[in-house]
This record gives sequence, structure tokens and C-alpha cells, in this order.
Amino acid sequence: MDMYQQLLSRFGREFDFRISIWCFEVLQAPTLLEGSIYDAVTADAIIVATHRREDLPDGIKRWVEAWVPRKRGRKGMLIGLLDSAFEEGELLFGVQEYLETAAASAGIDFLVREIKPAQRRIPPVSLEDQPGCRLAPEGWGLNE
Repeated sequence: MDMYQQLLSRFGREFDFRISIWCFEVLQAPTLLEGSIYDAVTADAIIVATHRREDLPDGIKRWVEAWVPRKRGRKGMLIGLLDSAFEEGELLFGVQEYLETAAASAGIDFLVREIKPAQRRIPPVSLEDQPGCRLAPEGWGLNE
């Protein structure tokens, strides 16, 4: 959400910004899959933010594999915001490689940003502690 606020404050007068946040748990619900695919296909930027380093859940992979072929020939970029809480010099594999391959297959740009623990403003929160996951009606974004 911080990234969205920064973009909005810097470019809000020049561009039309809309945001949709899809929690990983919600994206894995078959009844919501088509809406989330539509959001990804029509988005200029898709952001995947996760603490996972080795692999994404199967439901998230199904979501990615569903929008990738529909995104071909459209403008856009895939942005990975990935946790870098690991030893310095260790390479990121798994999630980064998967997202990079998906972006290449869709014909869109891929950007990655590693978030160091000191850069986090809000500690990770379990959805079990939240009253529920709220979906924004349109725009872009995917967040764990």
C-alpha cells in the first residue's frame, strides 16, 4: 500500500490510478478466479508481494498461468516485492524465477525489489487475526 501512495502522490495528476488487492487466500477461491484474472489482464502493473522465497502456493500459480496467455500483446509489467531475509550473497530462486518466467511468457516487463527486514514498516500479519479480506473493485495488485 505504501508503493501505491507513493505513486499516487508523485504521479496522481498525470495518471489514473486504481488498485485492487487480492489476498493469496482469496485468490485461491475458484468462485473469484475469473474476476482476479480479468484484473490482471487489464492492469498496467501487477504487483506480487510475498515473504515466500522458494515457491508460491498452487492456487496462485493457477492464477498466474490463467492470466499469462491472455496478457500477451497487451502492455503491462509484473513487479515482484520479495522478502530478502536471508544470508547476504544467497540468490533468490523459486518465486523470483517463476515470476520472471511468467512475465517473459506474457511479453511484459519484470521488475523485482527485495525488501529487507529493516525496510518493512508493518510486521507481517496473519489473516486469521484480521476481521476479513476486503477486495477493491478494480485496478491492480496482488498481495500475500
